[in-house]
Order: sequence, then C-alpha cells, then structure tokens
Amino acid sequence: MRDRVGVVLDTATWRASPDWAARRGYSLEQLDAAEEAAAYHSRQAAVFADSGADLITAITMTYPAEAIGVTEAARAAGMPVVISFTVENDGSLPAGQSLAEAIDAVDRATGSYPLYYMVNCGCGPNHHHISAISSEFSTAG
Repeated sequence: MRDRVGVVLDTATWRASPDWAARRGYSLEQLDAAEEAAAYHSRQAAVFADSGADLITAITMTYPAEAIGVTEAARAAGMPVVISFTVENDGSLPAGQSLAEAIDAVDRATGSYPLYYMVNCGCGPNHHHISAISSEFSTAG
C-alpha cells in the first residue's frame, strides 16, 4: 500500500443467471424465492470461503429475492457480501421496485447483513436514473 489507498480487485468468476440456472436444472420461478436462490448460490459461496476470498460481490441483481438468497448463502459460508443491483434509466430495478425498496427488503430479510450496496448497468443515454436514485435516498428516513 505504497500510496495508502485501498483497492478492490473484483472479477466475475461464475454466472448465476436464468440462462445458467436452466442449464443447472433451476427455473426462474425457483430463483424468485429467496430460499431457492440461497440454495443455488450456496455452493459457490462455500467455495469462495474455502479458497480464502475476502468477500463475495453479487452484481447485476435484478430483484430482491435473489439478493436475499445470495446474502443468506454468504452468511452461511461465513463470508461478507456486497450486493449490486441493476437499475433502469428511471432508477428502478427491472422487476419494478425502487432501489430503496430493494435495499430495504434485503436489509429487513437479512438483518442488514450486506457490507454495502452498489448500482450497476444503469447507464442510459441521459443518466436520469442518477438523479432519481439521489433524490430517493436524500429524502429517505
């Protein structure tokens, strides 16, 4: 740490999408349930824990149930977790919830277990979602 600056080196090492889930025998409906999502993600969470990884980062989450499942899988493996939701140009998730609603759902279901939240893949041509997200959180209690 020559410059006394922290760095997060992160890489996608596996895919847990509906396409890949179907190849593994899961359906999108199953992953809509937090318990099924936790079961689906638990093996990889355990592999990360066994390999000495520092944390689990789940990116491109499109609905709270899967984020809850990832969080519970990480907790069961004794791993810290970061959740990153995908947002549309209006700042909402593809499933329709606001970002605040999604984060609140995960925090309520998991006792605020994620270390922090990120936003990804929401970069429309005018970036209107940034002001929507900003104003949503500036008025949040």
